Amino acid sequence: MSGGLVVRLLFKGLRNAISAAQLVGEWEGVEVRAIYIGRESVEEMYEVVLELSASSKVVDDFLRTLSAYDGFIEACVEDLEARVIWEGIR
Repeated sequence: MSGGLVVRLLFKGLRNAISAAQLVGEWEGVEVRAIYIGRESVEEMYEVVLELSASSKVVDDFLRTLSAYDGFIEACVEDLEARVIWEGIR
């Protein structure tokens, strides 16, 4: 397992965002610590933020699968430790 990661996904439609969040819970090799689904300022856009641990191969496979979902717009993966330091939380 790698260190903590923050994965941000953007979907059109709440149903698509919820489907993605459900998939991560079933994905083998992923340890999920937190899931957040929030509405973006653009109408009918929803952001799914996941805090998880997984190997880079598992994350690549997971993102490849999600990119085929209806309503998928974009994905971003960040190292949680780097993000915490960058935002001055730690």
